[in-house]
Formats: sequence, structure tokens, C-alpha cells
Amino acid sequence: MHSEIIALLCVAQTTVFKGTGPLGHGIWINGIASEGTVYSPVSGYLPERLHEAPDSRHVKNEAGYISGSHAHIPSELNEAVRPNTVLTEQGRVRFANSRLADIPQRRSQIQFNEPHEIVGLSNVTGIDAGFYHTLVLQADGTVLSFGYSPFGQLGHNDTHHHHRPTIITVLSPPNARTKLIAAGYYHSILVDSENQVWTFGEGSRGQLGIGTDASNLTSKLSPIRVVLKDFDPTGSSNSSSTNSSSTNSSSTNSSSTNSNSESGHSNHTNTSDVLHAPSNHTSDVQHAPAISHIAGGGAHSLVATVDATGAHTLYAFGSNEMGQLGLGDMESHDTIYDFDDIDAEQTTPPIRGIPEKVLQLKREWQFYSVTIPPSEIRQISAGYYHSVVLLKNGHVYTAGDASMAQLGHGEFSNRDFFTRVTGFTDIASVAAGYYHTVLLRSTGQVLTVGAGFHGQLGHGDYINRQWFEEIPNITNVKEIAAGQYHTVLLFQNGSVATFGQGTYGQLGLFDNENRPAPNVIPGLTNISAIAAGYRHTVVLRQGKVLTFGNGYGAASNEDFQVQQ
Repeated sequence: MHSEIIALLCVAQTTVFKGTGPLGHGIWINGIASEGTVYSPVSGYLPERLHEAPDSRHVKNEAGYISGSHAHIPSELNEAVRPNTVLTEQGRVRFANSRLADIPQRRSQIQFNEPHEIVGLSNVTGIDAGFYHTLVLQADGTVLSFGYSPFGQLGHNDTHHHHRPTIITVLSPPNARTKLIAAGYYHSILVDSENQVWTFGEGSRGQLGIGTDASNLTSKLSPIRVVLKDFDPTGSSNSSSTNSSSTNSSSTNSSSTNSNSESGHSNHTNTSDVLHAPSNHTSDVQHAPAISHIAGGGAHSLVATVDATGAHTLYAFGSNEMGQLGLGDMESHDTIYDFDDIDAEQTTPPIRGIPEKVLQLKREWQFYSVTIPPSEIRQISAGYYHSVVLLKNGHVYTAGDASMAQLGHGEFSNRDFFTRVTGFTDIASVAAGYYHTVLLRSTGQVLTVGAGFHGQLGHGDYINRQWFEEIPNITNVKEIAAGQYHTVLLFQNGSVATFGQGTYGQLGLFDNENRPAPNVIPGLTNISAIAAGYRHTVVLRQGKVLTFGNGYGAASNEDFQVQQ
């Protein structure tokens, strides 16, 4: 395989492409050699050709490396493309010491199958990963984003793909400070230090929570404020104020509630344990009203508030076609679209464009059910089409899509109420993936349910499961994260294990193989937080961010400068 591809590269044209990047390292080049052209391996996307060169010289076939003078590459790229270009078994080419990040508009697809630190980014306390984008929170309340942004989910008032972490200036000092972050599929959610909720990105399914008229069911390229009915962080009665876009949020001198701790979100598509430690919200402690938890799913959002007594209220908005909002139906309660042609056949999608309260959770018995208010929330998580709520008593409730039995009720019937998962009373954390769900017991064991066809359930096979099963021989886990088809575990000793789909390097195990059982990532230690995106993984170590997986155009690992 190596010799065939190397020979091909010796005689054929080499083409460089540009793409996008949620790994945040700048630019790397990665392609597949086929019929004399290097292609970007992003399925379904047409790469943009930047440069053609007649050939690459001094090619050798030792240990899969290519090196040479690159004499036919233009002078502006000659310094950028250095020796030690790795040729993988799949025929992918990677220039290991690229400096293309220093060259404007030179962008390319990247896959890291091992952890790489984003050099120059420090003092990070929170991370979250979406479809192809990443959010980062620093100790002073600064929030940065990078990656793919066709709908403005990076919050920079554009649809440009940002390959390095870039400050979202509207909600960063000195304008404001962010305390909570959550990355959905194509949208993002932030909470500032004044407990105001902001959303941006794709909004066609109401996931931004700003209304259901035509102008609000569109992409928003910068943060826009969301109003939660009956919630007022000042403690006074809530006025019927309207949502408005932000160019400047109120400044404050207070820092994030958890500015000294490091937190990650499990995702995915994404989950969020957010940045508030659950132990901060006990019913016997007096609080000012606050936003306690947020989560972004495929096309829906969850927000939890806490009042002065410590009681929580859960709000849900966005797509409701599978009942994932847990509101007791799969319908819309709003007029959805303005149509120019009223005679045209119209289909109203089941969405909620304004945040609605989840008034009850359901505990089912054999012949009847008991409902309780969601007043003691410990964590919330949003998957692609399903949602998970964890209460402080260790009970778990799920709602939405059950096509792969990911709700954990032993069946394939969707639930439009949050319904309790029976059999467990000791759950400490939850994570919702694309079609699977992960639970962490207070004893450090891990349970999984749902789709297992990539090995994402961790039981050593590729079998789906209808009931939660404990992963054998796994203990001392303190945090969990669920991506599209992969799962990440953080252990008490700071090590990390991954399993599931590894095609894009998202397992960080130095190859692109699937793993049906947990494997500890060699050399990765002192990790304090984890987040799993669609096809990439983000971890936090002593205030530094490391990423691996499908960067969809990230890359240089050299000097990093925060972009504003």
C-alpha cells in the first residue's frame, strides 16, 4: 500500500486544499492520494483547490515517511511544508511540521489520531465540543470558539471557519464575563455572569429559543439573548421583555462561579454537565436566582434555573419531533412560519421556538405513573434526538428518540415525558450521545445503553443494547463524555480511556481503528476535564487544551495567538 501511493505521488500532481477546523491548532494538510490528486477526506464536502505542483521529489518508503526538498512548491509554501511527512496505511498524507497557519487563507483538512496541545492557550476552565466546533472558557470569563461555522455557531458575526481559538468579543471582558458554555450540533449556548442566556448559530428548529416567526427561525451569527418566562436573576418579578440581539452585554466585575475549577461537557452531539459543580446547588443553601445548567443537542436546547431555596426549573426549546423536550407531546404550540404562498402544501415541524417549562417527570409503575416536579436537578444532557435529566437523589429520567433503545427503558418507543430509568438510584453523572447514553455510578462504574455498532458501548462487541449494562472491569471513573459514535472516560488518577468509532482519530489511540472496549490513551495524564464532539475529542490539562480527531481543517501546532 505504501509503495503504491508513494510511487503515485512521485509522478503525479500534488494538490493542496483548504477546509475548516475545530481542533484549534491552525493549519495542517491531510489528504488521500488517488489518481494523482491529493483529496480532502471529508465526506460530502467538495475541497477547494489552492495549488498544484508537478511532483514531490526525494520520496522514500521507509517507515511510511516522505521527505524532500519540495522544490516545486511555491516559495510561500516552501517553508510551510517541511520534511517528515507521514504516510498512513489509509494513504493519507500529513505534513507533520506544517506552518501553514502563518499563511493567510491556507486551510486544510486535518485528522489527529493522538492528543495535541493548542500551544499558547492557557487558563482554561471549561470546554465543550459540538458537531465540528469547539467552545473554550477561560478563568476570567473570556469565551473562545473555533472550527466549522456555516451557521454562525462560533459567534463571531460571520460564517467563516476559524482554525484557531478566537475570542467571542460580545460576551468576554470587558463587555461581560461568561460562566457557562454548551455546544450543540450547529448552535451554541452561553450564560453570562449576570445569569442571562445567549444563543447563536443555526435556528431553523427553534433551538435558539428566541421565537417562531420567520425572522427568528434563521441563523444568528452573534449571541442573542433568550428570555425565560418567570425567571429573573435580580429576584424581582419578571417583565415581559422581548428578545434582542446583543452588541454589548452589561459589564460586571464578578468572575465565573467556577472560575477556579476545570470542567468539560460531554456531548453530542453533545452533553453538558456545565461549569457549575452539582454540589453547589443543594436545597439547604440560599442562592440568588441563577442559571445552573445548560445543554445543546442536535436541534434542541435545555436550560435549568435555580431559585433562592435551591429548587430548579427546567426549560426546553427547539426540535420536538421525537418528544425530546419532555413536554408531554410531539407538537408545536406556536405559529411557525410565514409563507409567501399560502396555497402551497405546508408541513409544520414539531418545534418550540420559545423556552417552555418542563413541569413534570414521570415515574412509571406497572399500571399507573406518578409525576414529580424536576426540583432537584444535578445535571442535564442533550443528545441528537434525546435528552437526559439527573436528579440529586441519583435518579435518571430520559425523553425523546428510542429508535436504538437509547432511553434505557428496554423498548423502542419514543417518550414525550421525561420517564425514570428504573433499577438505579446511585447515578452521579450522565452523557447523551448520538444514539447511545452513558451513566456514571457514584461508585465509579459505568453503564451504557443504545447503539453499539461502532463499539461505543464498551462491552467488547458491536451489539446494541436495550437495557443499561455495566462495562466490565472499569472502576474509579470520575467523568464521562459521549460523542456521535464514541465514548470517553476520565479516571480519578487523571488518565483517559476511549472506545467506539476511531475512524477519524477521535479515540486518540495513534490509529484510526474502532475499539469495542475501553483503551487508556498512552501518555495522556493529569487530565481534569473531557468533552466529546461529533468526530473529535477535547481534554483539559492544567489549564491547557488538547484535541484529537477530525479537525475538518484545523492545524498548526506551533506559535498560537488568540484572535480577536
